[in-house]
Amino acid sequence: MASLMNNSKDKAEILLDQFRSVFTHEGDGAVPKLEGQTCPAIDALIIRDDGVQKLLTILNPIRHLDLTRFQLVY
Repeated sequence: MASLMNNSKDKAEILLDQFRSVFTHEGDGAVPKLEGQTCPAIDALIIRDDGVQKLLTILNPIRHLDLTRFQLVY
């Protein structure tokens, strides 16, 4: 059964539980080395001002996010 969580502490605990559920717990030892190349190499990137400007003009940022009206159902 789902329940509605309205206070910030409950929301934070639910988000923390979700965050923890997608990561594994590993020891403090050495990080394992991956064998072989995991993805193909890419050529050198050339970043030009006009290209960045073009991409910035098509962005539609969220101007205001009101988290006080955000409700989690758990």
